[in-house]
Amino acid sequence: MFGQGGRHGLRFIIVLHVFGVALLLLGLAPSVHIAILAIVLMSGMMSLSDLFSQTLLQRLVPNDLRGRAMGAWTTAVGTGPLGNLEIGALASILGVTTALSLHGGALILLAIVTFVTFKNLREI
Repeated sequence: MFGQGGRHGLRFIIVLHVFGVALLLLGLAPSVHIAILAIVLMSGMMSLSDLFSQTLLQRLVPNDLRGRAMGAWTTAVGTGPLGNLEIGALASILGVTTALSLHGGALILLAIVTFVTFKNLREI
């Protein structure tokens, strides 16, 4: 999965999928041991997600637009705490298990839609 090879777009989609599976696993974890495993897996996928998104930005965005693209990416990442607020509110209404499971399922669905819709991304 690592190295100098191509297909970073496909790798990014796989990372999103595994991230969603780990989040779903955390929501459905029957024990603290499984929850810890899910958190470790999520942390790794979060790191890889950042790595691949930066790699794709560097490879695909022309030099004269890269600053703007990085600014947009930083803004998107900076709004991440809004997701924490949302999942906290959802957990208080539906419960932690349901909130985490819904978010995990949504991320898996996003990865599948990305895989099907953005065929060019798989080849990058």
